[in-house]
Amino acid sequence: MLSATELDNTTKQAAHETAEERLEWKNINHVLIATERQKKKTKKSSGPDIEYSLKPDMCLRLNYDRYNVHIRDEVIVHATEERWNKGAGVIMRAILAAALKDESTMSDDRTHMAVNINEIIDKIPKDKVGKIVDGMEGSKASRYADAVKQFLRLMAEEDAVMGSGNPFLSFEPGSSAYKVEFERIAVKLRENLMAKLVRERLGEQAARVLAVVARAGKVSETTVSPSLSQTSTRTYAQVRDYAMIQLKDARHYLAELQKLSLVETQEVPKTAVKSRMGLPSSSEWHLWQIDLARVYNTLLQSVYKTLGNIVQRRETELESKQTVLTREKVAGERERLPRKDVDELVELDDTRKKMGLAELRSEMVVFMLRDMPGFPGNKV
Repeated sequence: MLSATELDNTTKQAAHETAEERLEWKNINHVLIATERQKKKTKKSSGPDIEYSLKPDMCLRLNYDRYNVHIRDEVIVHATEERWNKGAGVIMRAILAAALKDESTMSDDRTHMAVNINEIIDKIPKDKVGKIVDGMEGSKASRYADAVKQFLRLMAEEDAVMGSGNPFLSFEPGSSAYKVEFERIAVKLRENLMAKLVRERLGEQAARVLAVVARAGKVSETTVSPSLSQTSTRTYAQVRDYAMIQLKDARHYLAELQKLSLVETQEVPKTAVKSRMGLPSSSEWHLWQIDLARVYNTLLQSVYKTLGNIVQRRETELESKQTVLTREKVAGERERLPRKDVDELVELDDTRKKMGLAELRSEMVVFMLRDMPGFPGNKV
């Protein structure tokens, strides 16, 4: 039997050997072949010129996790530009570039390390400075640093009441640095997607109704009965009052949202009676609520169907134009074909371009709903 000291030493030795083995496998010589390239001798020559080439038996694969991190950053920059302006997007891109680390993953709820103002300024390209200082008084040099600080305070909502907004950045008081709140941004993006869907299908008033239900948790159509306790009166908001629409319109839009599987009803007892058997329906309040996890999964299924339809439509278009495509392949150049065939090929190119754009947008929706952190019910 090993003693406690010997067991501890053995564990440390095994961990050291494992770390050394991993470093050895990460050695560049396992992947590349180093060859010395001949060059002319000069007085300023400081050593051999080494050229690297990939080993012929080495297999490579795409790092999709890293690609997703970069795609996430681009989505956040675009969301920043939509919420504020181009200057805020430039600063957000600089923060993300300064905060990017080898260990960064899609599951991060925020950046690992806080980034100070000097690091952010160093990452801003010189040709993008104009987008930040446009419209500000004073010299360009004096406006630059001050404008960056103002944008950072704006995106962190430092002047807002705690919990009243949805800041993209969090301020670190001790170091005067900032972190990007990935999870908070992802939650806001999902809410915006859901609101846009409702606004396109049902209108602005329906979007306001949905926002009331999403923020309040459980809501009633009208004012809560005085028979409820004072706590319940504060808990249950009223759709009619908060959405600022008439009662008949509130009921209509709630029914339409229920048809889209966006909201559902929840029975809440008016009294504290344990057994609900035999009690009439009037003894319960029928409140409206939203299950975000179920709603987002429903939206995902709809987007998957859209992607499937796009793929099927593309195949159908190619099959219908197969004869013309064969003629183009035989001719070698499109200019040699008859005018009718050229028009059909131009129409096919336009259709494929539109379907490619629709497919890209659908995939970005899937990425925001499924891959970004902060999905309801998931612990990041």
